[in-house]
Amino acid sequence: MAVTQALMDRQERFSYQPASRISLHVEPPQRSHHSVSSGSWILLAVCCLFALIPGLGFAIWIIAPAVLLVTFILGCVAISRGGVLQGVFIIFTTLVGAPLFITIAPIVTTAIALAISEAQ
Repeated sequence: MAVTQALMDRQERFSYQPASRISLHVEPPQRSHHSVSSGSWILLAVCCLFALIPGLGFAIWIIAPAVLLVTFILGCVAISRGGVLQGVFIIFTTLVGAPLFITIAPIVTTAIALAISEAQ
């Protein structure tokens, strides 16, 4: 009799409950676009600042295509997470602003550095 009672108790503990009795409310995680947009702005800023170094700034031409591809992807991710304005600005900067700056800045800073060194 004790064995039968133990089996019945166990069966009650592990019995199937229909889904209508169980209420699970799970909130989806909040996905923010702030970290994605901050990361892409930091990448763009570091890339552009490195381009300002006279002489060495030309090395950024090797690294820039990969950085610009990553920031373009991060801009698309920012748009998909709700930061439409940030994403559009990131993509615009990635496609227009940064390539122009990265192309022109090493030439200008190196020319200025050479002019200064020749003047002395």
